[in-house]
Amino acid sequence: MNVSTKRLLSGIIPLFGVLLVALSSVLYAREVIQGNNYQDIATITKAALDYVQTHIPPAYQIQNLQTRSLDSRLRFSRCAQKLHSSVPGRFIPSDRMMITVSCPQPRWKIQVFVRARILKPVVVARSTLIRGETISVAQLEKTLMPVKTTDGQNFDSIKAVAGRVARRTIRAGKAIRANWLQIPYLVKRKQEVLIIARNPHLQVKVKGIALSNGKYNDQIRVKNMRSNKIIKARVSAQGEVSVNF
Repeated sequence: MNVSTKRLLSGIIPLFGVLLVALSSVLYAREVIQGNNYQDIATITKAALDYVQTHIPPAYQIQNLQTRSLDSRLRFSRCAQKLHSSVPGRFIPSDRMMITVSCPQPRWKIQVFVRARILKPVVVARSTLIRGETISVAQLEKTLMPVKTTDGQNFDSIKAVAGRVARRTIRAGKAIRANWLQIPYLVKRKQEVLIIARNPHLQVKVKGIALSNGKYNDQIRVKNMRSNKIIKARVSAQGEVSVNF
């Protein structure tokens, strides 16, 4: 290698180094710009969590709310509007929920799996209820139970249970189910009842004898003790039936 060649290379090598540095800076800047055009994965999971928290009934309690980790390699264009979260049909709180997070512009969507421990208030027996017993308010209380141990047969209102009759023995602390109860008879066969006959201008009360058992609003046969006639009347209250004429 002669002297002139060495001088040429000594000038090119530093210049090449400068060009490499400049090129790497451009490439890095390009990645940063492109990264800003992608939706942050954290905002997607937050949208799903926020949806669950805002749709849980106030009386419920939610614990350990979290999402399954999304693949960090996922790329969605940055949403120009607020992210929208939804579920198909009616929202039903459960330990495992699938939330759809979507963007209206540009259009895209993703399913986010959400897990949580959700407790709901249910009516339980405060003391053991015996089969055939009419249940009173004092025998009931509300407590929080995991939704996975309850279903549509349970009650969240004490008033809805009080006054019904236990069809089976129910242990203390047990969540009460609708099929364990029956509506009591307000009128029983051969019981003396009050017949209230009314029209818009007049009301007459006479005594009668029920010829069958009847719950509220049941239509039963009743014998009028004054006329001995048998009529059809509707059960309106304890020991009372009514008829329009």
